[in-house]
Amino acid sequence: MRIVRFAIVAVAATTFLTACGLGANTALCAEATKALLDYTSQVTGAGTDLDAINKANADLSGKLTDISAKADGDLKKTLDSMAETWGSLKIDPADPNSITEFTTKSSTFDQELRAACV
Repeated sequence: MRIVRFAIVAVAATTFLTACGLGANTALCAEATKALLDYTSQVTGAGTDLDAINKANADLSGKLTDISAKADGDLKKTLDSMAETWGSLKIDPADPNSITEFTTKSSTFDQELRAACV
């Protein structure tokens, strides 16, 4: 279970913390970064409580959706896609593929968000 938690945090941190640049969307990118940091704290604090981790996923999805509503262009598209992915992520100990699927989908977000935030 620790591996699942750390994988989620690592993917999320990599995606957001490398993304924010100095483009027109700097404030929205900063909001997205804050949402990630809040998410990271929630997941870290959840320990092995999968319900709490799944709630953190849903919370992050909602925050990204809210930020996306203020964005346009590539940033909006990227945030919408990320919100959809995090919103659909339900970690189930009976389905180890759920984290693999999330990691695979998230691997492209790093480049997309970085490009949208520059």
